[in-house]
Amino acid sequence: MVHGQVYAGYVHESTHKGGTRAGSSNWIMVGAARSAAGGVLNLTAMGSLETITWGECGYPRVLSTGAACDSDGFREYQHPHSPLMEVGARWLRPLADALAIEVFGALVAEPALGPASYVHRASAAGDPIAPISHHEMNAAHTSAGVLTAGLLSERWKLEASVFNGEPADQDRLIPDFRALRSVSARAQYAPTTAWTLQASVGRVRSGQPHHPGAEPVLRVTTASVMHAQRQNSPVRATTLAWSRMDDGVVPRHSVLLESAFRFGDGWTLFGRSEVAHRVDARHTIIEFPDGTHDHLIDARRATVAQLSVGALVELRLGAVRAGVGGRASISSLPDPVAAVYGGHHPVSFALFASVRPSVAGPAESHDATTHAQGRHSP
Repeated sequence: MVHGQVYAGYVHESTHKGGTRAGSSNWIMVGAARSAAGGVLNLTAMGSLETITWGECGYPRVLSTGAACDSDGFREYQHPHSPLMEVGARWLRPLADALAIEVFGALVAEPALGPASYVHRASAAGDPIAPISHHEMNAAHTSAGVLTAGLLSERWKLEASVFNGEPADQDRLIPDFRALRSVSARAQYAPTTAWTLQASVGRVRSGQPHHPGAEPVLRVTTASVMHAQRQNSPVRATTLAWSRMDDGVVPRHSVLLESAFRFGDGWTLFGRSEVAHRVDARHTIIEFPDGTHDHLIDARRATVAQLSVGALVELRLGAVRAGVGGRASISSLPDPVAAVYGGHHPVSFALFASVRPSVAGPAESHDATTHAQGRHSP
């Protein structure tokens, strides 16, 4: 199996913490499967050239969270995907009627934590821009070392992971395999072929706290409902997801609702709404005359929101689909946050062209219920 997609475009964020940049979001995935030890062994690898096509910082993405850019810590970016996004092996073996076990090991991959990442979600088809809540919904999406074991039937799946909480180094082609100090567990249920329900919890241990005063352990809870309908026209897919993150300072929540609709063979309309907490934490060290000291943490939580809409128009050209599209976003910021960003309702837009294989429609490729969520029939 070979699958991939390339977007090339222009992104503009209209605040002094945003910016403008042209570049390319892209990924390719290859896989192979064969019978092994009474089951099926799947080998997969997924990679990207975004560290070259976007540069070390990625593209401007105001209100996003994640790793800071070393060259410009004042502005906010969506970091580029690492050269190796996934390198792993999955073994699935039937145990009894409608019951199977699954074991997954990877040098780089996502553990059993959160819903499918946006690059795999049918409800995000056609949209190359990451949600502002991406790192809340998928807190460990490129972990450098993952081991997962699961028990599954045709309708449900239970799985648990041990993994490294540090993301893969985007400056290294071959990531370092590190100690697996983080844990997670996930339960999924698919009452029909169109619906997938997910709930997960995790403790992500990282050497770098998310903000001053935070603990090195991040407690994550997520829940999601996915629906993907492909039998009739228009094709449609929707995801509703929620996450809670607690780093010992102040818990924060995020909610995401997104949909994609494909009409006929050429048009895809997509939209996304998000509400999320952002934390401004300041760490003050108080020195006492006797040589002792204390730590004062002033943490403030603010609620931000963003609404995005866009469209992609494609033309089938033999083995590929070529398309052009665009998207626009408007955010809503409370007073303390608006003062930092220079306005209560900043806007952004992106224009892009895309190329991908023509074997599946945008809302069908990499459907969450079959790949990223790991729902398999024994």
